[in-house]
Order: sequence, then C-alpha cells, then structure tokens
Amino acid sequence: MRYFAALAFAALALSQPAHAGITIHFKGSAADASAANEITERACALAQLNQWPCAPVSGEDIRRTDGITAKFIAENEKSADLSGAKGVVIKPHEMSEPLYLVFGSSGRTQNFIKTQFAGAETHIKVVELLEALKPLFVSLELEDEGGYAKTKDKDRLAREMEGVTVMMEKIKRDRADAQGPIKRPDGRILDLVSNKR
Repeated sequence: MRYFAALAFAALALSQPAHAGITIHFKGSAADASAANEITERACALAQLNQWPCAPVSGEDIRRTDGITAKFIAENEKSADLSGAKGVVIKPHEMSEPLYLVFGSSGRTQNFIKTQFAGAETHIKVVELLEALKPLFVSLELEDEGGYAKTKDKDRLAREMEGVTVMMEKIKRDRADAQGPIKRPDGRILDLVSNKR
C-alpha cells in the first residue's frame, strides 16, 4: 500500500497521473498470426458472454485509439510501423480502462488495464478472461496488483481496492487541488491529478 501512496503523492507533486489504482499488467506471445487471430476471436467471444463490447483495431487506428498501446507495440517490435499490428479492444465497464489485446507483427502483446474504479467483480472477470486465453498463447504473464490472479481471494482483492480508495480520498481531503478519477477520451483513467504547477 505504501507503494501506491508514494506514486499518488509523486504524481500530484509533478502534476502527472499516477498508476495507483489496482491494475492488471500482461505480456505474451502468440505462435503466429493465425494464433493471434484465434486469441482475439476467443477474447471477443468471452467478452460477449459478459456483455462487454469488443471491437477490432489495426494499423494506424491503434495509434489514434490509444497511444499507450501503440508505444508498447513500437517497443516490442523495435519499430513505429503499426501496419502489421492488429487485435481487439474490449470495454468491461464504464469505469474500467479498456482491455487492449493487440498484437504486433511478431505476435507479441503487452499492456495493462486499470480496474480500480470498476470494482472487484469486473477485476475478477478480466483476470478470468485472460486466464482462459492463456492456453492459446506460447507464453502469457499476468501481474495483478490486486493479487487475485495468484490467490483467488476475493476478500483480499476487495480490501486492496478499498485501501487505494481510502488513500485517494485522504489525498483529496488534504489537497484541495487534487481531482480524480478522470477518464480520458482514450478510455485510460487518471487516478488523481493536480492543477497546481
């Protein structure tokens, strides 16, 4: 919890967003383009079971849709060329970040999805979706800041989320200029921001 607090305070001091809210990070590799297509098709099918919108995205539309996803692809591919990149964008909840499951031409994907403000049930369903896709990957690593992916402990996840909420509320009480959460047009969520320079 101290880690989250330090990030949030640093963000306010620097007028930059923090990644304090509970987030799921993932990175993986598909065997080839066919496997990547199978993964994204299955992801949309699973999203549909949860009544989550799922839409394809490819090429330069990725950069226009989400600069963070484009940056991950460029780093993994060692090229800013997105012409061979494609995948899907899943929207689990109004107050969750979108799940950008997008592969570069090498078959690699890397991203994160903040679920802090959507609640524990949405977080759990996102973890379950990624875990259901894991057998289709050559490799898939999940880092779940809420701990649910490792422990399957719903109560612990709820406590972690509540702890972050309490910390953010305290910061907002202590700093009149602190605001958040704020959802950006790309669907990414800023936990707390400060207008002071």
